[in-house]
Amino acid sequence: HQPRLEPDVRVTPKTQEQLVRIVREAVTNAARHGQAANVRVTLANGNGIRLTVSDDGDGFDPSGGGQTGFGLVSMRERARAVGGELSIRSRPAAGTEVELMLPDPLAP
Repeated sequence: HQPRLEPDVRVTPKTQEQLVRIVREAVTNAARHGQAANVRVTLANGNGIRLTVSDDGDGFDPSGGGQTGFGLVSMRERARAVGGELSIRSRPAAGTEVELMLPDPLAP
């Protein structure tokens, strides 16, 4: 799938670097661990900035300790480093969605 990226999203270079690293980790996890055939990346600017990486892979049970892997921990740390909140939704055989919400960089 083609990424869906809104053209008017503006962030600092530090935030941009962290967004790229989160996307890279999420896509790598989808391919390596989830055996995903399709991965969708969206970046939207509304009430804050929303980055979503979703896949159609194997998924996992978040309550089963699957969210403690180094890649998932590092994505959460990267999100916090730029003032964002990361959430991960997944179910076995139903894919995974990684979502990063950042506050509006232009808000007072």
